[in-house]
Amino acid sequence: MFYVLCDEKNNIEKTTGIARHDLLSALIIENFNWTNLFGKQIHLVSDVPSVTDTDYATRTLTFEGEFPNNLVKSNVSSKSTMVINKTGG
Repeated sequence: MFYVLCDEKNNIEKTTGIARHDLLSALIIENFNWTNLFGKQIHLVSDVPSVTDTDYATRTLTFEGEFPNNLVKSNVSSKSTMVINKTGG
């Protein structure tokens, strides 16, 4: 999970015209989404923008990791588990 916080003062990046928290989030997503950097294949499951108060713009990025060759997949948010590669015998 990544929390991106940017000061509201001068929040717009001048050369692109994009809010800094959006720009930093896009760079994090580009570098981490669908990669195997942590020994698992991770992908973005949640991208939530918000403000903490009058001083900061925020964006919360939540990634989920899984082993691509797992026989069982567990979903933490729904608390469910399923067999994804069951073979008959």
